[in-house]
Amino acid sequence: MELDDKEKLIIYSIGSNNQPIKTKIEYQKLLFLVSTIFPQFKEDLDFEPYNYGPYSEVADVLIEEFMVMGYVLTDTNQKAPYYSLASDGLDEYTKIQSEDNFSEIRDIVDKTKRFVDELSDKELLVYVYVNYPEYIENSIIWDRLEKELPRIFDSLVAKNVITSEDKEKLMQKYG
Repeated sequence: MELDDKEKLIIYSIGSNNQPIKTKIEYQKLLFLVSTIFPQFKEDLDFEPYNYGPYSEVADVLIEEFMVMGYVLTDTNQKAPYYSLASDGLDEYTKIQSEDNFSEIRDIVDKTKRFVDELSDKELLVYVYVNYPEYIENSIIWDRLEKELPRIFDSLVAKNVITSEDKEKLMQKYG
């Protein structure tokens, strides 16, 4: 099967760093953050403000199709489903790894996935919301997260995601 660039992005993102994607939030936010660097993906994936921040229906449909095709596995016995590559997906991932024209994208996906992997879903959502506040609109979780901002900001400082100075500015803005 010949994959287009957004399909390659999804397959590569799932296989990147030999780590599964742990939650649907992580999946959507990883693709969103990568799309902020590569505008063609922002257009192709068409993110909109939704219940848990930036959401792409296109990305949701594609991962479902990849599961039906046997490229992607999910374990629904977990607290939250996670996504990993099946053998056919791994074959496609290997092809993408050797494509010269995808090298910059691979590098950014690998770095972004390492970053996303270090954060809890709450930390990831707060990071996205404070950096892209236009996605707070329609959120069903922002009100709950706002009550936890001091603790979440402390955690982001401890993980070197934001500085103490950033935390103070964010607390003035959101606290």
